[in-house]
Amino acid sequence: MSENVWQGVLDRLRTALDPEEFRRWFEGTAYASDSGDQITVWVHSESVRRHILVHYLTTTAGGDNYRLDDVLELLKLVETYQPADVKELLAQIPHWQQVLRQEINESGSPKPFFNERVQELHGGGRDQRRQDNSRTTAKENERAFLERLEKVLSV
Repeated sequence: MSENVWQGVLDRLRTALDPEEFRRWFEGTAYASDSGDQITVWVHSESVRRHILVHYLTTTAGGDNYRLDDVLELLKLVETYQPADVKELLAQIPHWQQVLRQEINESGSPKPFFNERVQELHGGGRDQRRQDNSRTTAKENERAFLERLEKVLSV
């Protein structure tokens, strides 16, 4: 049955795309497996996989909330943690958000000095060390991504 589903996708793509574009990107694909709620398709190279994914997402996700960076972050998240399904991914998001909130709060205050003499060298009570705002910004962006992801996946 899944091969028929993939064949149906290919048939629709064949009619929608220029013949040369279809040949270049989709002719080398093949049905690989079926897990019940998704099928796996083999492609002949990483660049083809990336092109298909990016092209599909940028073409089909023309909504205002769509961000290509979110797609890439989602791919990285899934490849890193390898959740079994969307439910498992959704279950992890609150924990990740909590950890990020804590890290953001801690990054807002300077780290304690390990020695009073070192503290005196940095201005004593007037700590003159520079804050690393880029780390805080990156963590805030990651937290915002997780909020968007949770909203999209919860629908």
